[in-house]
Amino acid sequence: MPAAWKVGALVLIFVGLILGIFATLGASIFAEPKELYYAKFADAGGLDSGADVLLAGVSIGRVEKVELTSTGEAIATLAIEQGRKLDKTLVAVLPTSFISLGDKQVLLRPMAQASGIYAAGDRSDPIPGILQGPLDEIFPDTEETMAELNKTMVAFRSLLEDKELKDGLVGIMKSGETTATKFGNLADNFNSTLTQNSDEINTLMKTMVATMKNVQSVSAEIEAFAASGKLQDQTEQLLTTMNAAATEGKGLMEDLRAYTADPELQDSLKSTLKNFETMSASGVNIAADTEVMTKNGIEISQQTKELMTKANKLANEVEELIEDVKGAVKKFDPTGAGAGGLIPKVEVESDLTYNTEASRIRTDVNLKIPAGKEKLIFGLYDAFESNKLNILLERSINDRTDLRYGVYASKPGAGVSYRFAPNTWLQSEVFGLNDPQLDLRLKHRFNEALHGWVGIERVFDRNSPAIGIGIKR
Repeated sequence: MPAAWKVGALVLIFVGLILGIFATLGASIFAEPKELYYAKFADAGGLDSGADVLLAGVSIGRVEKVELTSTGEAIATLAIEQGRKLDKTLVAVLPTSFISLGDKQVLLRPMAQASGIYAAGDRSDPIPGILQGPLDEIFPDTEETMAELNKTMVAFRSLLEDKELKDGLVGIMKSGETTATKFGNLADNFNSTLTQNSDEINTLMKTMVATMKNVQSVSAEIEAFAASGKLQDQTEQLLTTMNAAATEGKGLMEDLRAYTADPELQDSLKSTLKNFETMSASGVNIAADTEVMTKNGIEISQQTKELMTKANKLANEVEELIEDVKGAVKKFDPTGAGAGGLIPKVEVESDLTYNTEASRIRTDVNLKIPAGKEKLIFGLYDAFESNKLNILLERSINDRTDLRYGVYASKPGAGVSYRFAPNTWLQSEVFGLNDPQLDLRLKHRFNEALHGWVGIERVFDRNSPAIGIGIKR
């Protein structure tokens, strides 16, 4: 009896070991029947026997073996559950990664344009196999995407290198800036003239109003007088009086002619003329004395002018001293600190963009914080709606070109700004990996606080026109 229980124990241990081995290998003592299918790969990518075959993420079989054909292709024999129907829209995808850890898997995915069902055991009609690249899962259609991105960058570079376009835009901007400056100066001069002479203008306007009222009153009286008939009567009387006066004047002229012909009167006139000559000589002497006095006045005016020049110079020196004091104070004023301040000046920029295709207004709010020769941009894209994050580092490449890179609209992105003129520049933003988006804007700054733009969003995709305005503080 002791030997019998030992034999029984050994049998139980042996059965347990067998079951453990099958459990470890993923097999079963009573294995389900399998059907063989074949998959052809141009490159099997290190696929070995025993790899799982998955359909919609569920294991339906294993790879029995992988062999090389005479044409240099790899044929994988797939042992699939009996009764499983494989549609001909399926292809065998062999995924790869940058770091290969674990066993390979064969994924059956519906990608082909075909109809029907694969026949089990038919080696002449294998399932097409694809070796998937490490980036294909993250970036679908990687080659097409990179090709389109290259075309976009080439077109953008051609636009930046178009000298005729740049010169034309620079000329237009300079002409517009000059015209605006002249118009501003003219407006300032006109405003200054109005301000300096406001009292005189008000007085003149009041006088003109009073005069017009008087003219209206006189016109009304004349109209009433003419309507009464008295004007005609007095006009006739006036003409009669004038005729009589003309007759008397004619007689007076005859008397005057006779009077001037008198010799005594002529002698008196000659004496009077001599007296006038003497008086003229005295006038000449008086004029000479006046000239001397004028010269003395000019010398006094010259001395006064020199004194005023010194006074103005002293005033300018005092003004420069005040400006130096203000500059020293501003260095400790965080609200007025500039490039030379002790506390960096943070710029706040808020933009409103209207997309004409979507008929939607988007609000962007960003802070620009100086960090040495660079700037840190921190803010929100589509604020108060989706609140996507902007964290970018901006660096000046040269006097006209700025480069930005980081996170834009919560996606990896980069941007370039190119200034055609001091207040006009072209700005571009590229962001997103799975669905890249390129936005272009032509911006113009109207003053220190206000700027606007026109542009196109989703270039080479939807080409949506957009217009916007921004405020900078």
